[in-house]
Amino acid sequence: MSLVYTTLLSLVPLLALAFSILKAFGAHNVAEPLIAQLLAPLGPQSAELTERIIGFVENMKVGVLGSVGLGFLLYTVVSLIQKIERAFNQIWRVSEARSLARSFNDYLVVVLLAPVLYLVATGVFASVMGAEVVRGLSDWQPLGMALSLITRVAPLVVFTAIFSFIYIYLPNTHVRWHAALCGALFAALAWLVGGQAFAFFVAGSTNYDAIYSGFAILILLLIWLNVVWTILLVGAQIAFYVQYPAATLPGAGELDESDAEYHALALLHAVARRHHDGLAPAGLETLASTIGIPVASLRNAVRWLIAQDLLVRSTDDPPRLVLARAPEQITLETILTPTVTPASSRTPPAIRSLIRQLGEARHAVLGKQTLADLLRHEASLGDPDHASPQDPHAVG
Repeated sequence: MSLVYTTLLSLVPLLALAFSILKAFGAHNVAEPLIAQLLAPLGPQSAELTERIIGFVENMKVGVLGSVGLGFLLYTVVSLIQKIERAFNQIWRVSEARSLARSFNDYLVVVLLAPVLYLVATGVFASVMGAEVVRGLSDWQPLGMALSLITRVAPLVVFTAIFSFIYIYLPNTHVRWHAALCGALFAALAWLVGGQAFAFFVAGSTNYDAIYSGFAILILLLIWLNVVWTILLVGAQIAFYVQYPAATLPGAGELDESDAEYHALALLHAVARRHHDGLAPAGLETLASTIGIPVASLRNAVRWLIAQDLLVRSTDDPPRLVLARAPEQITLETILTPTVTPASSRTPPAIRSLIRQLGEARHAVLGKQTLADLLRHEASLGDPDHASPQDPHAVG
């Protein structure tokens, strides 16, 4: 509900800022159809509410607000998008937020591009469907049926594109396009179906007008905003699970020692692979996406590898991970630490002997193998994708 109330309070300032900037490019007319589409499920009263919101926006003169008023306007807009980013970061299990300077630039892009994307998509579609040739073809069957189907599918395509952009751009992590597309497709379908269902609900909710009178539209708006945010957040959750399917397995949030070993090896392998291929160092989010492990599950591995002088963080924003030593100087035994508790003075002799044998066998297998050897072995297998070591929890 926090996002609902923040959206309600920030809607006019957000539109005022976007309206003022888009007006400089002659694209400010996109605001009204965008709001009308958003509020359409509210029924006949949505047109009046849209006119009032646009009236507030047009009457708000950003140029005469003064420094304090403009600062408050920017603060309201930025706080809304920050809250949205925090919600998405929580879904993607990202604890680090953007820096203030980067946040302002990125949020400005979101405020501008989302409505412009909607304007371009709907404008191009309307121009194509309104062309004389297309209207002539609509009289010919089965072309007319196909064009009718395209007209019905077009809103789904437009909203899928907008939601994909939001799911890729807003979380402070690397989101793969196919994962964002899956989440966006669900959100777009849920948006369109939910909008129709909510409009049906509003049409039959005459009791709200009798009880709340003029406040009925506000109550319905709050309910609809809650539905909208539920759809968007569930879509983001679907995108996360598509990108990290292992996170759906039972006990995915609980790591044993073998998990930690695998995460450390997979992460170091991914960094070494980029170094071997001559690619620029990558941040944790990109590496996590490459090896298919959530960022939150890799943070302990990063701290351990840095403490062992195997990785270093760069001074970039966001920081990138770089090998602290050459791959030839990193043995696999250093990464794959023993999983058996060392013997104590009270351990029976037979168990102490077994632990010693396990350690000797481990050293014999891993002591002389380096990270460079692992990369060469991978190349000899002819792996075209340079995949990281297989996740022991991966299905199939």
